[in-house]
Amino acid sequence: AAAAARVHVHCNRPQRIDAADLPYASSTHRLPRLNAAVAALARPPTPADLRELLFDESGDADYTVFRRGRGPDFGITVAVAVYDYVAGTLDVWDETKAKRK
Repeated sequence: AAAAARVHVHCNRPQRIDAADLPYASSTHRLPRLNAAVAALARPPTPADLRELLFDESGDADYTVFRRGRGPDFGITVAVAVYDYVAGTLDVWDETKAKRK
């Protein structure tokens, strides 16, 4: 049997404490989108899958996963990073999807 994949998604909302009352509107919108997209793969996500998910601008028009500073969410995503703990690599891309070293 294949080992279960471990995926951690971070959207600036603490995941290990009770943060239900904190005002993280963008995280409240974006985390379910990311979790649903990973679940829909029906297989462990690859680093390439995660990169595409983190650049996603579909779905909730007010709170896209990749943030471009459009109201009501005025936050901006500066970079996307995927850490592959099995390979021991960290890949980072800027907003143009250009890979950074």
